[in-house]
Amino acid sequence: MSESIFTRKTEGGSIVTPPSCEVKMTDGGLQLRFKLPTGGKVSISEAPPEGKIEKRGHYHRGLLEVYTVHSGEIRILYRDQYGRFEQVILSHQYADACCFEVQKGVCHAISQGPCAVFTTQTIGTPVGNPERNGNDWYLADEGFQKKAEEYFSEK
Repeated sequence: MSESIFTRKTEGGSIVTPPSCEVKMTDGGLQLRFKLPTGGKVSISEAPPEGKIEKRGHYHRGLLEVYTVHSGEIRILYRDQYGRFEQVILSHQYADACCFEVQKGVCHAISQGPCAVFTTQTIGTPVGNPERNGNDWYLADEGFQKKAEEYFSEK
């Protein structure tokens, strides 16, 4: 067995320590969250058959997020560095549009299409929010929240 961040050598062989995994089920959807020994996280999500809209915009102070769609479609609304609202649609049907990176500090919200399967990877050093159990997750301002509600109600 080769060395990796998940193994350590012992006198009798190697011990493999897999990343910890949390299973979360909400609104008919499933999410598997893996915390990696390096401090990052990877989550695998499957949306419910009717889809799911996450209208609560948020941002991360120390992490960037990479969304990758494996099946179905997700929509992301975000505010760019100039204050403009932009949207991106990720679909497994378009090879050049299946990944999107949200930089730290950028407000965003997502909508998951029916049965969409996607991964979210966080990269960086988290800046814990005491109001969110120390997670690097901060609620977006009211202006962004209002725009997200309008955007997703049209879809």
